[in-house]
Amino acid sequence: MKTFDVEQFNKNKINNRYTYISKDSTKVEQSTWQFGYEETITKQNDFFQVYNKYFKDGTLKITGKFFPDDFLKGVWKEYDE
Repeated sequence: MKTFDVEQFNKNKINNRYTYISKDSTKVEQSTWQFGYEETITKQNDFFQVYNKYFKDGTLKITGKFFPDDFLKGVWKEYDE
């Protein structure tokens, strides 16, 4: 299961936000929320984005795809702690 790299985020965050471009030109935007972390992944040449929300320990809480500012796509998965 996908996990959040809390250590990397804490090293690189500015105002509780961290954005970077991976080797395959994917843009990853990470931030904190009340009970953990969240990230939005935008792949180059893809209309949809992936949204992941994590618990404070870095384990995955919610994941799914969406079209920005419009609608959710496909199956969204939610996990317990």
